[in-house]
Amino acid sequence: MQEESTAKAALVSEKTTLETERNQLSKKVDIASAIRVKNITTKGIDVRGNGKERTKSKAKKVDKLNICFTTEANEVVPAGEETFYLRIVDPTGAPLAIESLGSGVSQNKRAEEEFRYTTTATTNYTNGESNVCGAWQPGQNFVKGKYSVEIYNKGYLVGTSSFNLK
Repeated sequence: MQEESTAKAALVSEKTTLETERNQLSKKVDIASAIRVKNITTKGIDVRGNGKERTKSKAKKVDKLNICFTTEANEVVPAGEETFYLRIVDPTGAPLAIESLGSGVSQNKRAEEEFRYTTTATTNYTNGESNVCGAWQPGQNFVKGKYSVEIYNKGYLVGTSSFNLK
């Protein structure tokens, strides 16, 4: 009877250890499945009345921001549609967000907190490098100063950059 209870205790202990290891590995796979990005560029665009677009750097002339980046190769991720959450933060530290234009809230898994994102960009990911672009046209003026851009995939920050509007 003593042997049986000792064996049972050993099995319970081993099960707990295996569950802990499984959770740690699951989190590592989750982190590894986030697609990193590079070569992030943001251009201020003046949208003319005739629909033509011109690149501008003066805040009062900018109607729209084009954010483009390159995905990095990731063999862990199955090929298919991927969504990137673009968060643009203005010079005062406030995230640009208008829900009716597609802004929302997502989860930052590393910090275990929610964040407001500005817009999303999607791509058909094929495990290699590809160019992806997202745009933000709020219909209101931008302020002068330094903006930052954060890009998230699967709840993880995968790239950052900044740009200035004069």
